[in-house]
Amino acid sequence: MLKKIILIALVYLNTGCSTSVPISTQLRSTTPVTDSMAEQCPRLKLADPNGDMNTTAKTIAENYDLYHKCAAKVNAWISWSAKQPR
Repeated sequence: MLKKIILIALVYLNTGCSTSVPISTQLRSTTPVTDSMAEQCPRLKLADPNGDMNTTAKTIAENYDLYHKCAAKVNAWISWSAKQPR
């Protein structure tokens, strides 16, 4: 009788470990990371406190451009991450 109980318990334990849902072994992304996404964003430039208005305006414009390029990279990473299998 004890052998039957142990046998039944082992059968239940083994069936609890099986699954009918296939487990995916492919963890790689189907969408590759581009080189531009892998680059770090450059640091913004500091305005010269002794510079004239033209130099300051040029620095502001360059920083504006750098910011928007960096924002595009961040958005690309967010989009890439959302497409990854979970």
